[in-house]
Amino acid sequence: MPQQGKRKKVAKPTPTQVKELPSPRRLSGIADTPDGRHPAWRLSFLDLDHAGDWSWQLGEEHLHEIVRFLRDMERLTWTEIHAQLTSSKRGSHRKHHHMPVSQLCGEAQRRLEELRLDDFDELFRFRLGNMRRLWGIIDNEPFPSW
Repeated sequence: MPQQGKRKKVAKPTPTQVKELPSPRRLSGIADTPDGRHPAWRLSFLDLDHAGDWSWQLGEEHLHEIVRFLRDMERLTWTEIHAQLTSSKRGSHRKHHHMPVSQLCGEAQRRLEELRLDDFDELFRFRLGNMRRLWGIIDNEPFPSW
């Protein structure tokens, strides 16, 4: 989804690393790019064929919400996106963050395998609301110049 990082294997985090807030090192290819870089979206990996928990059978209202959210995120830099926090009973934590694939449920991991996207060790998760999420892959390849 976001157009930012290059596919590369990273060491799977230990359980203690997973509980910590991501450090600048964990920004997977973003930390070594110039400040002020903005996300851009590529929809070639959009999974429109899955019928289940991650189905795109959404009403017009939800689609408008997603497009507005993506528009707003694209106006921010990656630094600003990573700085956004949300609060819960457990305290404040990053609203949008990387998530190791190993921490996803088995069904999600199997779907990544079916889509041949299982060579990524982590995904990026955008939080839209209490339970709504958008998942993407950070890809550092630059956009082609047309």
